[in-house]
Amino acid sequence: MAGFVRTPNNTLLPLAINDLDLEALLFSDLFLNGKGHYYDTLSDSNSIREETYSKYIKQRTLNVDSRFRLYHKWLT
Repeated sequence: MAGFVRTPNNTLLPLAINDLDLEALLFSDLFLNGKGHYYDTLSDSNSIREETYSKYIKQRTLNVDSRFRLYHKWLT
């Protein structure tokens, strides 16, 4: 269990640690529409993925878009 998400009607929903959308759920201010996280881009292509998770992190931190570089909680 990774934690809980509070819905608009004040209900707590559990978040599983193995949820593929966990990055988008935890950092909803970085992934405003829930798209663009590591596993979302993985499902977009039918070809073999050559980008590892560590390369994904490095690309996000060195990208022109500074949101990931400046968001200290995402980096930890």
